[in-house]
Amino acid sequence: MFSQIAWPGEWVFDFEDPKQADHWKVANGTWEIQKGVYAEISAAEKAAHTLFGEADWVDYTVEAKIRIDANKWAGLVFRAISEYEYYIVYPEPTPGVSAFFQHHGKEWATRARPKPNKTQIKGKIQVGNWYHLKVEVKGNDLKWFN
Repeated sequence: MFSQIAWPGEWVFDFEDPKQADHWKVANGTWEIQKGVYAEISAAEKAAHTLFGEADWVDYTVEAKIRIDANKWAGLVFRAISEYEYYIVYPEPTPGVSAFFQHHGKEWATRARPKPNKTQIKGKIQVGNWYHLKVEVKGNDLKWFN
C-alpha cells in the first residue's frame, strides 16, 4: 500500500481517485484502490507488487505509508527494471527486522543473494498499523529509513 512518491517532478498519490491506479504497472496480484488505500486484495500471489516510474531513473526518493496485514509483509519496491528485477525493503513483524532484497531473473524467488540483508528495527512492528518507509537512491548509493 503506497501513499506518496516524490522526485524532481514530484508525484504525489493520495489514492482518493481510483484513476490514480492507472499510473502504476501491476507486476502480479490483484490491485485496487479502496477507501484511499492502493491494496493487493487477492492474497493469492507470491511477492505481489506494483511498479511506478522508469527503469532509467538514477537519483530519486520514494516515500510511502505501508500497513502489514495478517502477519505477512508489505514493502517498497525501487530501482525496478522489470517485474522480476528490482530491489525491495520491508519491515518484518517477526522477528522485528527490516529486510532488503535484490530480485533478479525470470521468477519471483530468484535473488542476488539467497538471504536478505536484515537490520534490527527499534520498536515493534504491529500488524494493522501504518508505517512510513523511505528510500533514497543516488547512483549506486541506496539508503532506506523506517
